[in-house]
Amino acid sequence: MKPFNKIHSKQIDMGVCPRCEGLIPSNEHHKQYMGAISRLTRDTHSKPIEICSDCGTEEGMQEHFEGFATPIKDWPIMTSNAIKRRSDAFYILMEWQQKIDQLEDDEDGTEEPF
Repeated sequence: MKPFNKIHSKQIDMGVCPRCEGLIPSNEHHKQYMGAISRLTRDTHSKPIEICSDCGTEEGMQEHFEGFATPIKDWPIMTSNAIKRRSDAFYILMEWQQKIDQLEDDEDGTEEPF
């Protein structure tokens, strides 16, 4: 199993799920409360990995029906649901960055020349 690395830690600090690259706990409730803990780090001596709520559910269903959950070495996953969450998260984060940039411009008292 690939070890939990600095990239995963940075993603979680930003509120991004390392399993699907959506937002933690969900795109609708980013950073409002804790997400799920990956089943792959339960009952082990490794650091628990926080993932989004949808990935927590998907891991549980996959483990129940298939007998295993997608290993960390295969993250980010490429299911259609994960790709949709990743895409939605990208647009949400871009909108937030635009709002932050606008607020910073307003605080500086400068306006764009156009």
